[in-house]
Amino acid sequence: MDILTSWLDWLPVLETGEMYKLYYDERSAAEGVRVILEEIGVPYELVASYKDRSKPRPAQQLIINPNGWLPVLTWGGTGMYECAATIIFLCDKYPEAKLAPLPNEADRALYLQTLLYFSNSVQT
Repeated sequence: MDILTSWLDWLPVLETGEMYKLYYDERSAAEGVRVILEEIGVPYELVASYKDRSKPRPAQQLIINPNGWLPVLTWGGTGMYECAATIIFLCDKYPEAKLAPLPNEADRALYLQTLLYFSNSVQT
């Protein structure tokens, strides 16, 4: 078994009828994850939240990310946060969407470098 197959087998499975929940605020880093979900074409629900720390946030969002930052993506009793990590996760989970180079492809390094640069330097 190669490394790619092992990685894909590890990814948590979205059960039939289950839906992603994206904790979201306009003009936040969650917009990037929303675009990826749209491009992949999987069902998801937007859960209103705030990037403004002075406003209350949904309890489930705070369980996954106690800092309250966006985006938070949940499914099947688990979840994750950080825009770049979530985008990498979704692109690896749905390779048929062809939104990113596979881990064993030559362009993968540039993809990761560019995505993380954007996430760490440009995004607010």
